[in-house]
Amino acid sequence: MAGSIDRGEPLNLRGRLSEVYWPALVSSDTESLARRLGERATLDDPMFGLTSGTAALAQALQDIAAWLEKRGATFDSHRLVVGSDREVTEGLLSLTADGKRTALPVAVVAEKRREREVELRIYYSTRPFGDAPARRRSVLDNEDVVVPPPVATHLDALSRADLAAVVASFERDATLWAPDGASYGGTHAGQPLSTYFETLIASSADASGGTTFLRSARADDGSVCALECTVVRVRGRDVAPYGALAVYERGESGLLKTARLYGDIG
Repeated sequence: MAGSIDRGEPLNLRGRLSEVYWPALVSSDTESLARRLGERATLDDPMFGLTSGTAALAQALQDIAAWLEKRGATFDSHRLVVGSDREVTEGLLSLTADGKRTALPVAVVAEKRREREVELRIYYSTRPFGDAPARRRSVLDNEDVVVPPPVATHLDALSRADLAAVVASFERDATLWAPDGASYGGTHAGQPLSTYFETLIASSADASGGTTFLRSARADDGSVCALECTVVRVRGRDVAPYGALAVYERGESGLLKTARLYGDIG
């Protein structure tokens, strides 16, 4: 599943749609990608917006490919989660932003609907590319989908601003990958999990409260839950709803062993 795609490398667009999306763009093979998407596809990117329709989609793919080429982008695929009606590919997009090389965690959700309809939703942080995040509006209904018990426990604790319970939802040597690529926890010396979650929980004299993710949709393969969310409350304050993706791996202990977050959370 893991592999690196650079410019000029021969590209084969066979495979799952979420897996070939970034490789096609960094290789500027937008024509092949447009054919794979078909006439009934919709693309939602946090910086380039929501696009549908053959002509508009083809132009959007060309615009994104040109943007990536200008920044010398390469892509490394890391993980694939396949659910009943959608799949999620995670990876790292390496590119130059603000004069420096950045490794940006990215995720692609490919949802298949009836009559060959395909929806691609792309998740990554836009903070490296501007002073203010270009938070995307939520395009999903908030159905409060059922999630595995450790995920539900974790999200409930985060919403209640219970930092101890948030950390307790993870195994002792668990790791967290933040949207900017920073890692927390694990067996190596570094910042503990609590350091990151403190940024999502307010506990001061003028504000208190947690961060609330509404559970919109998920892909789950039995051990990994890739959860599309709508963020509606951050550090105890209501915010304009925006989309994000959280990927949780469960350990044999019944607790979480890894979490990876995508989007401008916080």
